[in-house]
Amino acid sequence: MSTMYNHRLIILVFCGLIFSFLCSCRPEAEEAQTPVMIRYNDFKTEVFYVSADQTSMDGHWMMTDDALVFLDEYVPGVKQYDLKGNYVKDCIRHGRARNEIISPVVAVAKDIETSTFCFLDSEMTFSIFDFSFENRFKTTMPFFYEFDKGSEKTSWKQLLEHPDPRALKMYEYLLRSDRVVSCAGRVTLPVETTHRHYNGYERGSRAKEVWRKVFAFMSFDCRNISGTAKLWGKYPAVYQKRNLPVFSAPDICATESGFLVSFPADPKIYVYDIDGNLTDSFGVARPDIGLDFPETRTIQEYDREYNRMRQQKGFYGRLYLSDKRLFRQYYSDAGTYGVQIYEGQCLVGEIPLAEPLEILGEKDGVYYAYIRAEVENERFKFVRFSLKQ
Repeated sequence: MSTMYNHRLIILVFCGLIFSFLCSCRPEAEEAQTPVMIRYNDFKTEVFYVSADQTSMDGHWMMTDDALVFLDEYVPGVKQYDLKGNYVKDCIRHGRARNEIISPVVAVAKDIETSTFCFLDSEMTFSIFDFSFENRFKTTMPFFYEFDKGSEKTSWKQLLEHPDPRALKMYEYLLRSDRVVSCAGRVTLPVETTHRHYNGYERGSRAKEVWRKVFAFMSFDCRNISGTAKLWGKYPAVYQKRNLPVFSAPDICATESGFLVSFPADPKIYVYDIDGNLTDSFGVARPDIGLDFPETRTIQEYDREYNRMRQQKGFYGRLYLSDKRLFRQYYSDAGTYGVQIYEGQCLVGEIPLAEPLEILGEKDGVYYAYIRAEVENERFKFVRFSLKQ
């Protein structure tokens, strides 16, 4: 009797060990799986064009309630077009007057809650205009080494010798992200540290530690940047295992209660509250985007290989949030483009794209998106689309 009991006990213990082992081997993504209920698999589209006359053909597009707005990256000034693509007027001109701008635009963000938009120009000046293109506020963004000016504890000399990822001085705007977010008057932008002894570009610059400790975003009130600036958001585990600066620039969009964040090498979408605290994550991995992202070891290798790597390796791209839906673009390992569509945290659509696009806004169920500049025809290509079930 006792022998049979011992055998049963051994079998139970063995089964328990096997179950524990299988649970420990389960991928992390399965612990909180995002539901999938595909309802959309195509767009109803209509292509239209906007004349590029008197523009550099390089810049940033934004959509207000009933207009498309172009902020030139090389020629100071802002032009307005209607939703059919017809030129309306030059709404912000080049100059030093209150409602003029002196430098070309680097990034732009629309703030629905305050009916304003803000942009960062090449001189690191933030300007806030309302939708009537009247200037509300203008200030110069401190360069990263000017934050906490005069503080001995975080002096620049001290940071050169002893890098501190918690110090505002260590960071500057991540230019290649091409993104600024404005929510209720508070601006958020991706940042990076390019400290020569502490960065994610050089393997010898404590890169492994950098990806674990640096922050990805900075938020502040434009009216008091130095006094309100706050660092938040950490890089996911995939960046802590391999050196992936080519695929590191995050994208971000504002929600009613915080932010959604996506990273090129991570299938998850991270949910943050308004104070920058991580509260949740969701997202469905694309089977045609592998996890074998190529590493770089030096800044020279990064510069040399950036374009080639992003052409040969798939990654997750831009976010756009409407009232009901979240769109996340992607580029597959096979060289094809597409977009995932989420409602809440449920994946409801996966639609292939002929080429990447930048969704600007939605009106009466129709989305407006910028595709690219056609230099040979001196015009900008756009598309209107609605979802087909």
